Amino acid sequence: MRSYEKVLDIIKHIPVGKVMTYGQIAKFAGSPRAARQVVRILHSMIRKYNLPWHRVVNKKR
Repeated sequence: MRSYEKVLDIIKHIPVGKVMTYGQIAKFAGSPRAARQVVRILHSMIRKYNLPWHRVVNKKR
């Protein structure tokens, strides 16, 4: 599975009522320092895959 596919899968499976940070998603995908890439993936594929973008937050919130 490619890294962007892992990121998409993780985002799709964030439970209702829960949130994850970009860094947490990157860590679970196997690239703990790739939070910015998670942002890019989410931004570019949000409509194509109907991703729950509102469940992904910045770590400072």
